[in-house]
Amino acid sequence: MSACMGHRGRQGEGKWRRAGGFSLVEVVSSLGIISFGLIALLGLLPVGLQVSRDARESTAEAQINQYLTNLARQTAPAHWKDIVEPRVFTFDRQGLNVPENSDEVFYLASLSMEASTGTVLPSDSNYVSASLSTLRVTLKKSNGSGTARITALHLVTAGN
Repeated sequence: MSACMGHRGRQGEGKWRRAGGFSLVEVVSSLGIISFGLIALLGLLPVGLQVSRDARESTAEAQINQYLTNLARQTAPAHWKDIVEPRVFTFDRQGLNVPENSDEVFYLASLSMEASTGTVLPSDSNYVSASLSTLRVTLKKSNGSGTARITALHLVTAGN
């Protein structure tokens, strides 16, 4: 008799036997939860990319500052006029020195010297040292975006 009714079940049992699988409500609710999580992850993607870009630029700028600091330290004070403005140094996105006419130029950097006859020590504003000079590294992007970053270098000009 139960075979004629078109339902699955064993003869003699009074209960329906449930077929395996998920109901439509379970599938829709699980898809909603998964899509909510994916949207949250996709929302974090632009933030992660911006942080990565900022870190890469910060590393390149630090490398450029290190390059120019080493150049100034290796140049005798009498020859600093050869490396300061109007000379412009050009660098690529990774902070590597490239020729001026290169298509890879991303950063422009220059060194300038403070015009004063002495340098005020950073640790003591009342003391001016005649044996120190202040060189300033000005770093900006070649496309003009962003602000110029300026770093001061205090270098010995006389004595040992």
